[in-house]
Amino acid sequence: MSIAKMLTRKKLDLYGQLAVVGGVLLTSFVMMEEDILYAGYFLLGIWQIISSVVTRMKGKQGWWHSQRMAYEKVLIAVTLLGIVSFSVSILWIYYMVGLLFAGVMMGAWYLLITWKEMRVMLLRNALQFR
Repeated sequence: MSIAKMLTRKKLDLYGQLAVVGGVLLTSFVMMEEDILYAGYFLLGIWQIISSVVTRMKGKQGWWHSQRMAYEKVLIAVTLLGIVSFSVSILWIYYMVGLLFAGVMMGAWYLLITWKEMRVMLLRNALQFR
């Protein structure tokens, strides 16, 4: 895949994430509904998981940020912890509460990784046409 196509996909990924965050915050502020925040939180999480899996399936690229691997390890650990906590009767409550806080940090972390990767791709694209 050419760098221009990868850059387009990365831009769509970043701008899509920002649109979800901005749209959810604006809508929840205007409508004064916290349920919209939860729905947006879920939507952003699903978006980022799909993005991470698709990026992983494309294979390691030179533009990957060093934090991507750490993020994926944390994502796997959080997923496994969720599976374990839902199999033990009361632990799932603590897992869900913890996920409310950890999920926000993971969402911001992935957004930052995406932005940094896009910056590297923009620089490489610019250097390619020098």
